[in-house]
Amino acid sequence: SYIEVDMDISPECRALTIEDCSMEPTFRKRDHIILDPNMEPYDGCFVLAKLTQTGEHIFRLYVQRRGGAYDLIAENPDYPTVTVNNKFPADIKGVLVEHRKKHRR
Repeated sequence: SYIEVDMDISPECRALTIEDCSMEPTFRKRDHIILDPNMEPYDGCFVLAKLTQTGEHIFRLYVQRRGGAYDLIAENPDYPTVTVNNKFPADIKGVLVEHRKKHRR
């Protein structure tokens, strides 16, 4: 299916549905996000990352550290921060370009 977006985006952009509560309260379960795989991550952006060791995909806040390392931080304190470095690599799959929030009654 397709989602109409409010901006010019690359054809490689993908829409995903949030499946957990790791980023609540900003991103809730069943919200839709649009990710651009062609954008380079920058400090303070939100990214989808694939953890190399486990194959797990996680959506988190990207915070740069020294030496090329970075943290993937969940807003929900029940979820751990993941530090990505040479010993624990990950692959950034996309940078958030749009968030569609669901309003429930």
